[in-house]
Amino acid sequence: MNQTIKTLYQLSDNSFDSNHLNDYNLSILLSGDGFSYVVGQGQPLRIIELGSFEFIIPHNGSRILKDEQILNLFSVFVMNHPWLSKPMGRSNVWIENRYATLVPEALYDKNSLNDYLSFNTQIPQNYIQKSDYLPSMDAWNVFALSNEWEKQISLLFPSASIHHASSSFIELIIAQSRIYPSTELVFIYPHRFYFELAYLVQGKLTFYNSFSYSTQEDFIYFVLFSLEQLSLNPEIISICLMGEIDAGSPLHLILTNYLRNVNFASRDNNVVYTYIFDQIPSHYFLTIIHTLQCEL
Repeated sequence: MNQTIKTLYQLSDNSFDSNHLNDYNLSILLSGDGFSYVVGQGQPLRIIELGSFEFIIPHNGSRILKDEQILNLFSVFVMNHPWLSKPMGRSNVWIENRYATLVPEALYDKNSLNDYLSFNTQIPQNYIQKSDYLPSMDAWNVFALSNEWEKQISLLFPSASIHHASSSFIELIIAQSRIYPSTELVFIYPHRFYFELAYLVQGKLTFYNSFSYSTQEDFIYFVLFSLEQLSLNPEIISICLMGEIDAGSPLHLILTNYLRNVNFASRDNNVVYTYIFDQIPSHYFLTIIHTLQCEL
């Protein structure tokens, strides 16, 4: 099987003008499975263009080799794109992986990033550490990414800052929790090989973690285990599901088999979507869209 990129979504509003790129802001989300980008403009935020792509790479090499292959595919795509690498009003790149941990502001020391991460997980030797300040909870999200990824991102997007995707997710769910009538909410965001789970009480983040899974049975086990540890009743607690997961999919069905109140997240009413984006379910791409609103 050859290495390639599969297009999942490629949508553009008719108003987009690539001759006036400084009028737009760009966010790119890069993971080991693929990447997405979104272009927005103005206040209130108007979504102008969105693309989502999957890496097709044979699973026959080491993690380091796969990282190199991902970086090569992504770099070629960007360099061959008609405008993606050109200067825009503001550009940010968001890394999606499990190498992240939250540290309260009172305990944060910029010289101890590796210690924070090493306490929770084993960080590969060729990874570097960064951090995002999360104003909504007065804490830092400390994360790691490949040194080679950081170098290549800086070459492709010299003016872009690098953040972690979970920072946007956390800021988003805190904002989302304010529009729900329930005082307690559990947000679940499934990715291809792991999922994020967060528990909020009256708009405050009480618990956040990510879990690896390979089957739907793994998935529901960790969900139910988390609810048990948090002393939450599956018959009562409200579950808000977001991400690129469809109604009726195996993960959605197994959730509804064990949990009574499962609903999909909603779009922010303050964000303008034109009709071209109606073909995307309303709970898709909320994290990357929120990156255009984050002030990190």
